[in-house]
Amino acid sequence: MRSTPFRKLTLCLFALLAVSMAVQAQAQTVFHYNYSATLLPDIFDVGGVGNNATAGPLAVISTDIPTVGVFPTAGLHSLDSSDQTAIRANQAGAVTTAVSLLTNDLIAAAGGFTYETWFKWNGAGGVNSIIDYAGTDKLVIDQRNGASTTLAMRMDPNDLVIGEAIPGQWQYVAFVFDTNGNAVDAGTITGTATAYLDGLDPINLGTATKSNFGDSLVRPIGIGQHPIGFDLDFFDGSVFETRVSLGALSPGELLYTVPEPSCGVTLLIGAVLLGFRKRR
Repeated sequence: MRSTPFRKLTLCLFALLAVSMAVQAQAQTVFHYNYSATLLPDIFDVGGVGNNATAGPLAVISTDIPTVGVFPTAGLHSLDSSDQTAIRANQAGAVTTAVSLLTNDLIAAAGGFTYETWFKWNGAGGVNSIIDYAGTDKLVIDQRNGASTTLAMRMDPNDLVIGEAIPGQWQYVAFVFDTNGNAVDAGTITGTATAYLDGLDPINLGTATKSNFGDSLVRPIGIGQHPIGFDLDFFDGSVFETRVSLGALSPGELLYTVPEPSCGVTLLIGAVLLGFRKRR
């Protein structure tokens, strides 16, 4: 069969439809915060699940937001947790109102889990928890043992290095844990870990194991802080479009957007040719 622009146009449309259906079928959002409809301390879940969060007294809603990789319907505000006076009794980030949102049983049933957010680190802080389940499974830029720009996923008992955090610059990060069909074994679950930093090129982090220690604590998820507000564990910076999902999301399911000119150009060519055909 001859390949025509109209046939390619049809194939592109079917491909886009298939991707859309796959996203709808596979994504199991735990929560998604865009901070735009927020009147603190309430932070509302825009992911449709209803897992809202509560911000600490020192948290601030900011209009400082990223521009790179941001999808068209993204919010217009970020959450600033950088107040360096924050302590457990006077917190600067936010925590989910629900607890036990990423237990190993839930992860096994979904085939994995995914963290993602844009973040802007100011360059200081302590542990710098960006997203933190139970205090045990967290994205961090740990400053306690001296100056470091290392962004890592601390997944009890693993410490997985993702890349370099750049002070004063908005960056995007996603961490994906895929169980590969493994079941919970003696309370723990093993899979493979992949990260994405400032784009959709995968960073293979190898095999990882999540223990059930965090599950046993019955805690919420912290955003920009430890979930129960430990001192020196607030993120010195801001976060934007923060989402946690059950399931090992593919690059096409992540929030980060990369223009795809091939199908777009094809659609444009198809429209032009269709108009030309009609004029004939």
